[in-house]
Amino acid sequence: MRGLDLTDPVDPTTDGTLGDALVADIRRSNAVAPLGANRQLDPARAQALYMALSDHVQIMTLTLEVEDDPQVIFETLNARGEPLLASDLVRNFVFLEAARQGRPVQQLYAEYWSPFDLVATTGKGVSANAYWREKERQGRLTYPRIDLFFYNYTVLRSQEVTLASHVFQAFKTWWQKQPRELEVELARLVASSQHFRELVSPEGTGYLAEFARLIKSLDVGTVTPVYLVLRERLDSDSAELRQALGDLASYLTRRTVCALTTKSYNRFFMRVLQAVTSADAEPHLALRKVLLEATAPSEAWPDDTTFRDKWRHRAAYIELRPAKTCGILRALEYAARGTMQGSNHVPVQADLTVEHVMPQSWEKLPTYQMTDMTDVQRQLREAAVHSFGNLTLLTQPLNSSVSNGPFVDSEDAAGGRMLGKRSRLGQSALLMNTYFHHAGISEWEEAAIAVRSKTLCKAALLVWPRPADVAVAPTVVASALAGN
Repeated sequence: MRGLDLTDPVDPTTDGTLGDALVADIRRSNAVAPLGANRQLDPARAQALYMALSDHVQIMTLTLEVEDDPQVIFETLNARGEPLLASDLVRNFVFLEAARQGRPVQQLYAEYWSPFDLVATTGKGVSANAYWREKERQGRLTYPRIDLFFYNYTVLRSQEVTLASHVFQAFKTWWQKQPRELEVELARLVASSQHFRELVSPEGTGYLAEFARLIKSLDVGTVTPVYLVLRERLDSDSAELRQALGDLASYLTRRTVCALTTKSYNRFFMRVLQAVTSADAEPHLALRKVLLEATAPSEAWPDDTTFRDKWRHRAAYIELRPAKTCGILRALEYAARGTMQGSNHVPVQADLTVEHVMPQSWEKLPTYQMTDMTDVQRQLREAAVHSFGNLTLLTQPLNSSVSNGPFVDSEDAAGGRMLGKRSRLGQSALLMNTYFHHAGISEWEEAAIAVRSKTLCKAALLVWPRPADVAVAPTVVASALAGN
């Protein structure tokens, strides 16, 4: 009635809205100060509000008896209307337990749960925490991040395969199996939520963030509960955690490159989770044991021979799709960079472009055509064009005249030097493109692609060994990428 909208900013200098402030006041003390109390009421708005309330709003009064529980009633009513998020049901269940035990509900909420709902703003204010309500994709479906977290957390704790639509029931069943200490369980839940956040929203250039980026590019969210239990049991700066994540990265990358199915990952990683959780000590070794002992095609960790063959001959760009191909090449680039290059870290995947050294449209370009090419030769070239040996990364795409132009330098009509694609790639700041500094590369065809594919494979075997026993120095990886 005062001409305000809940999306209006509280202060033009901040991002907080009137709606954020209202929600924060309700959650903090349930005392709501009038919005825009210093502004005049608009009679026309008051009349419109009255008409809307009288014509379209129905009010029901529900009187509870002494023995009725308001949170149970709330859940029952809501089940017949707009569905709650699984996290809402979990929250109501947990704090209903707290109330039944006579625990300080408001204090427990403020200490453990409020970060899921509220976030501090500039100054001393708070607003609704949008991060946990934003959608995150896992597989073909998207969920609010908070529900995706509780799905994986429920799998972590129950160690049973759970449907995303049955998270609350599975959580409740697990919780009621034995008496729970509220503070202990809430503290574990908060710690796991932080580990989950670093996996789905990686920040920085550390090895944990880079592992998370690789997992996102490979699109294997089924490994999340295993990651959570490893983070819970192993220190973040420990050699044991580095080994465990190195084994997981190798296992998943090799299976992706070798085109092995992911259909059994739910069952397999449940077995991995159970083994790691039940290990009295050295969970990293329990993880490795399960990975190495898997022999079925749907579970096996590919050996060097299989991995090498698929790496060198598979049309990766077509079969893996650009996102996975880019993620794998980016991981190689990251592994080649030492601490001295920390200020020049690898750009995130969204800022990288996969470039075909021999253009995809090679048949239309005179400099890449072959006279009297047979159908077999054409098929072999087409496969080679999309193989790892013909792919590289750039921080910005080449213009079409360079991307589709000659590989080697040439002269223009005035006798000036025109840089070819090899020279342009060699100017890149990425270490994997130092390969094109070699003066001996005078043409780019199937044989040259095969040689570079072998070079990249050598680096890949260093970065993703089976198993990951010894950390390889970045200089060794860089040397391999450069073809030395």
